[in-house]
Amino acid sequence: MTISTVKKFAITSVTVTGAALTVPMIADAALENQVLRYGQQSEDVRHLQTLLKEKGYFTYQTATGYYGDITVRAVRQFQGDHSLSVDGIAGPQTIGALLKDRPSEQVRSSQSTSGGSSGTLIRNGMKGESVSNLQRQLRDLGFFNSTVDGHFGRVTQAAVQDFQRSHGLGVDGIVGPQTQRQLQVVQGSESVLGSGGGNSSSGDSGNFTPTSTGLISPGDRGNQVSVLQQQLKDLGYYSHAVTGVFGPVTERAVRDFQRTNQIGADGLVGPQTHRTLASSPKRAGDSVSTTPSAPSGGNGIVRQGMQGQQVTNLQQLLRDKGYMNIAPTGVFGDLTYQAVRKFQQDQSLAVDGIAGPATFGALQGNTSAPSKPSTPPSSGGGSGGNFVTNVVNSASNHLGVPYVWGGTSPSGFDCSGFIQYVFKENGVNTPRTVANMFSSGSSVSSPSVGDIVFFDTTGGPSHAGIYIGNNKFVHAGSSTGVTVADLNNSYWNPRYLGAKRLH
Repeated sequence: MTISTVKKFAITSVTVTGAALTVPMIADAALENQVLRYGQQSEDVRHLQTLLKEKGYFTYQTATGYYGDITVRAVRQFQGDHSLSVDGIAGPQTIGALLKDRPSEQVRSSQSTSGGSSGTLIRNGMKGESVSNLQRQLRDLGFFNSTVDGHFGRVTQAAVQDFQRSHGLGVDGIVGPQTQRQLQVVQGSESVLGSGGGNSSSGDSGNFTPTSTGLISPGDRGNQVSVLQQQLKDLGYYSHAVTGVFGPVTERAVRDFQRTNQIGADGLVGPQTHRTLASSPKRAGDSVSTTPSAPSGGNGIVRQGMQGQQVTNLQQLLRDKGYMNIAPTGVFGDLTYQAVRKFQQDQSLAVDGIAGPATFGALQGNTSAPSKPSTPPSSGGGSGGNFVTNVVNSASNHLGVPYVWGGTSPSGFDCSGFIQYVFKENGVNTPRTVANMFSSGSSVSSPSVGDIVFFDTTGGPSHAGIYIGNNKFVHAGSSTGVTVADLNNSYWNPRYLGAKRLH
């Protein structure tokens, strides 16, 4: 009998009471002899993803069973951290290292119905003080809003699963050592309104107050990020799951919060943002002045290649005057440069494409300015300026959309699904896969705005994005969702294959 046969037999034949104890051990044994690689889809891959998730390397919300870019990246990071050959392939050495010192939550059990100490499983069907304590903890953290009755039923199980999902744990609804430790960490290291016994504040059990004012920035992860996300969620800026990972969606929520509360909208959570969060912050939708101001710092100069709120302000002013018809992206690329030059020309200013005090003064109405430019700025490249402008506009409208393997809609995109959707919005049909896009496009020596840039991440053309100028492109990244990236960055530059024109 082969290992895979044993595994299938075990999974289908174990009894309900023994399933949680035997299946993980058999699955571990089967996995040790596998070689898993990009493109595979199976239960073994799902088990690999679960192991990587337990150790903090696989950050997608669920184990999908598909070995894609996220899994390759997680395996490579794990291999690098454990002095293994970094090839993104999960062979016996890598899997053996993953299984070593694996948390034993799934293989420990307790038949007690009166509760137990830390290290004892608390699960569906149990009763007692340990369940009451668990329910109080979950209630204080905003996951349980029912009566504390000491009975672990469906409502309690759903609350446990929500907590596990929000903190990157295995979602099984069973409270073992990992989940217990995470509950203790969250309640011990963060000040939670309505926590503990007897001092709870009604209606505020989901509102967190951070104990630290340290800088939190994109790429960070952990309890501080979870607390931040919950705060932003309570105020109406963040509508996604609390993941503890500071990605593009969280950054956008931070910027929206900062903009509404009239503090520097840089997407970084520093002392000023912490203080504002802690002292009567404005909720999403509260009135705030929408007139963008001239940039501060840098002598008031904004030029090609810059990114950030200063560029967003400039683009909004140009848009208000009719010189740009794309949503502000915060990236000063070719289209922004051309729009600035056209505005300067119409205002008899020095035409250099650099937005300094004179240009900002004219944009803000300190000198007379036409409501619309006489002719739209040329975008260069492609099959017409309108198409190029509209493609960039469409792409920027989807910034922050999460990555979903096989995704082809604004609820979730993969890289080729994103490109196909944006181009179709503008009347151009493209192939569905990156490889077919690469084969069907016309090669260009250097990309122009609206061209497709291709990368080799796994062998051959396997990732692509839409070029927006100034070495920047918009793409659906497996770990970032739809975002803007730089061709010169240390990851993309060595993987760049070239550009093609599909329009």
